[in-house]
Amino acid sequence: MNISITESETFIHIVGYFATALSCSLYIPQLIHLVKSKSANDVSLIFIILNIITTLIWGVYSILIFNIPLLICEIVTIILLITILLIKLYFDRNLSKLQPVENKIINV
Repeated sequence: MNISITESETFIHIVGYFATALSCSLYIPQLIHLVKSKSANDVSLIFIILNIITTLIWGVYSILIFNIPLLICEIVTIILLITILLIKLYFDRNLSKLQPVENKIINV
């Protein structure tokens, strides 16, 4: 039995790997911006959490349909998103420590 990959199947795989590379690189500029600016005020926590949930679901889907390029993309993306989440939590926590506490006057 001779199994051969046709030209159209090769093209489909090339498109899949290209899409994987682009999707994986999607969050790298945001990660670089967070590290350089040392601020995560512009990043929504809900956005990050929803992206993590979506990526996990896509990961399960890629396993169910045995799609390796998609699975690779989801693994890399989840690593980037968790890194962004941890950086955001770190910067938000440190920012709250640096902000002065307002003195409130209590009328008696």
